Amino acid sequence: MRIKIFLFTLLILSLASCNTLPPTAELPTLPLPTEVPTAAPLPTDTPVPPTEVPTLEPTAIPTQAPTEIPGTLVEFNGVSFRLPTGVGSTISGEIMPAVTDPNLPFFGQNPTQIQISLPDYVLQERLHQPRLFVSPIAGYQELGQAFTDRFAELQSVIDTRPADLEPMPFIPFFNAMQVFHTTPVYLDFQNGSGVRYLTQYDQAYMPITNNSLFYTFQGITSDGQYSVVMIVPVSHPSLPASDTENTDWQTQAFIDNFPTYLAEVKTTLNAAAPADFIPSLTELDALVTSLLVQPVGLP
Repeated sequence: MRIKIFLFTLLILSLASCNTLPPTAELPTLPLPTEVPTAAPLPTDTPVPPTEVPTLEPTAIPTQAPTEIPGTLVEFNGVSFRLPTGVGSTISGEIMPAVTDPNLPFFGQNPTQIQISLPDYVLQERLHQPRLFVSPIAGYQELGQAFTDRFAELQSVIDTRPADLEPMPFIPFFNAMQVFHTTPVYLDFQNGSGVRYLTQYDQAYMPITNNSLFYTFQGITSDGQYSVVMIVPVSHPSLPASDTENTDWQTQAFIDNFPTYLAEVKTTLNAAAPADFIPSLTELDALVTSLLVQPVGLP
């Protein structure tokens, strides 16, 4: 099985659907957690005009040095950043209402949150839609212990900055497994800090592809009040476009070799130059470090 993406407005459950393998392939699925999955995402069509954003010098350790990238300063409801020209040129945003129905699974719940999409993002028609959202951490914690624990884990990772961790913390939850991630890079934005990495989530033994691979930044504002998450698709020439290019993954041999396969992919992507990716990881990192998060309209 594998994930299909629907719009977030159909609840975040839309991030967790799966497809059926051909009837001739009977492959075991990855063991999915029943309570706390090892993981996590929105949009209007109205472009948001640019606004002036003060720039502060990030001091992340260890991290990539911030790079001044040509782009447009944009803002929505107190969330502003520089949008690099190689990433896109416009944003659209909305305040999404809380979803707190206790009858829904925890991965389908969220507090009131600001969500910003990138309608002309350089990569289109990928599994994950490019988005950035800001959420009150207290609102998430009110939804249950699973969220409280995950934010405590993320804060610890931001504070201690380990060289690697398995798995990396991810909010919101996906109803799937983080099958791999690249080496984490720690970034400071103008009023907070966080960690970014490339990853893929699946519900079965699937290849890493340009359709499913994404860049995520998981951050917290300096006052500890807000979660800042960015999820955007990325591609690399070493990866297949999708799992339909080659059906070798539908074999027992692929399953048996899965840990070695993932290690090889991780090594290749870690060794790649930032400019080898589309969009450049340097541009995505610059977007993150330019963030100023002073949300308006959240509880």
